[in-house]
Amino acid sequence: MSLFDFFDLLNEDPFTYFICLVISVVLFIGVMKRTSSSWLNPIRFNIFTFSIGFSVILFLNFKGFVSSKTFAYLLICIAVYWGTFMSVFKNKQWAVNISFVDEPIIAKYLFYVTYTLYILVTLFSYKLLGIPIFNENSRLVTYTGSGLGFIERISPVLYIYSLFYIIHLFSIKSKMADYIKTGIVLLPLIVIGILSGSRSSFLGIIFAFWGYRTFYRQKEPQVNDYKWLIIPFVVISIFTFSIQSLGDYTQASINFLQRIVASGDLYWEALPNDAWQSVVVARPFEFVFMGFLGPLHILNPNLAEIPIGFQLTNITYTSINDASTGPVALFPVTSLVLFGYVGGLLFTFFQALFASLLFKLSYVKSNSIIICAMMYFTLYSIITLIGDISAGLGACLDVLVCFAFIFILIMTIAFIFYRKIDAKIE
Repeated sequence: MSLFDFFDLLNEDPFTYFICLVISVVLFIGVMKRTSSSWLNPIRFNIFTFSIGFSVILFLNFKGFVSSKTFAYLLICIAVYWGTFMSVFKNKQWAVNISFVDEPIIAKYLFYVTYTLYILVTLFSYKLLGIPIFNENSRLVTYTGSGLGFIERISPVLYIYSLFYIIHLFSIKSKMADYIKTGIVLLPLIVIGILSGSRSSFLGIIFAFWGYRTFYRQKEPQVNDYKWLIIPFVVISIFTFSIQSLGDYTQASINFLQRIVASGDLYWEALPNDAWQSVVVARPFEFVFMGFLGPLHILNPNLAEIPIGFQLTNITYTSINDASTGPVALFPVTSLVLFGYVGGLLFTFFQALFASLLFKLSYVKSNSIIICAMMYFTLYSIITLIGDISAGLGACLDVLVCFAFIFILIMTIAFIFYRKIDAKIE
């Protein structure tokens, strides 16, 4: 079923979809409350997004587009995943009592380096690939890889540490002039977010703010105290859509609302007529671990199979040949495609167990802003494990690479800093 077919179906019976949406959100409220304490928490946001996708499953089932066997599997699979996840991840932070010598100075110079590198890396990617919001092919590298290799892997940590430290600067400043200066420093990151073509670029700032307050200040922010953050998110999202809609704000607003419902795009492509059965993955275990072992060349990346979402899009839109885009293959469909009705449930259990353990490990509190920024980066990165398992394992590799890179930067900064001190003493 295509996007157009689904929205035609929705327009014919919006009331049924609304009921499905309410049922879905109500069912997942318990999961959200058990695993998070704030609507600014990226974990809660992703679970909420998942619940919207689940409403599409319910809607398609009510309309008779899902076989009873597949629908039963999806219900059991989702129950297994979130039941396992909640049994391990208890939404409790653990303390990390480690800090760097002269950390305020090290953290400041690390910010100078990461901020500068991020700007330079971004400009280099624009020169090489074009500006994403104006270049559809450039935006597709999100799925197909940009060819930038190491630079592509370290870019997210450069962004998140820079953003984390800027939020810290806002929190320790008291004069209006200082706020303005810090705002000017933040502005390029906002502009880059818009130019990236990401409809949720401002969400990254909101989530980083949550991470800073929760990990470092150890006081989790609540949405009631920061309602004003929602307005810029909606405005920037619609503005991004308007650029892609050639300035048509009405169409941009419609596209924004459609994008929310489109959290279930995987399901309307995969479930009607059991289209998922047409997806071919010859080596399931290699497919799962390719994101982690492929870049290390333990598995041959040239033998990587076509992602499940890509295949579904090619099956759904027959006029498109070899599309390099598609929905994120969430675990209910991925497990079914790779291992079938029985093996899929076992795979789902282990995926949930692995993801929840990593979330538990990364959910910390500390007096070290460097450690807090890096652990927040870890948590934010591995959220991918809720979706595409191969991409999630690839994100785990990125985290390891970024930790090593930041450690080298810190050691280099410390070496230069202490050499200057020794020179002054002499």
